[in-house]
Amino acid sequence: MEIQPVDSTQIVVALITASASIFTAVLSRDPSAFDKLIGRRTPKKPREPADNPSPRLNPWMLATVFCFALFALNAGLIARPYLQSPMVKITYPTSGGYVQVREVVRGASQNVSHDRQIWVVVYVHSVNRYYPQDGPADVQANGDWARQAQMGLEKESGHVFDIVAVVADKKAQDVFLGYLQQAKEKSSYEGIERLPDGAIIYDRIKVTRQ
Repeated sequence: MEIQPVDSTQIVVALITASASIFTAVLSRDPSAFDKLIGRRTPKKPREPADNPSPRLNPWMLATVFCFALFALNAGLIARPYLQSPMVKITYPTSGGYVQVREVVRGASQNVSHDRQIWVVVYVHSVNRYYPQDGPADVQANGDWARQAQMGLEKESGHVFDIVAVVADKKAQDVFLGYLQQAKEKSSYEGIERLPDGAIIYDRIKVTRQ
């Protein structure tokens, strides 16, 4: 499960509401507690008759309920990113289909944390190597993403390839970028034997070159 960054404002609000909940709970049981805290003497009220048929609604109890509700809401907002798993899938091309030598691979995603990137990697069966494509996918606000990918060489019609969608952490991103930089400098794209640690496969499809 990916951990999403948490807004510090939510944490502050949750701590404040938790403190307020405890404070109002104390006051609901003993309204004179605040006066005791600040050192003010509370005048004694005459005792009400025991047969009073109309009990009063304690305002501190209402405040306690409100604060606990607000705290629960903020706690849920903080915990939500931890409870949602990322989703990344390839929507085009389709598995088992035929592709051109160059295709724009498209997909959808949800709940990918901001410090992760979606990368398209092509696995070439004929050489058993992975080929990271030229940079991370372009991700839209709604989670849709796209990245142009190359499936082998022009002469490799009929060859089988895997298109792999991975979510890469910072270390894996550095490995991919380092490989691409060296490949451009040498004008030779030899691929990598395996995916780096921190590159998690979320979808993988098999396609055939036209």
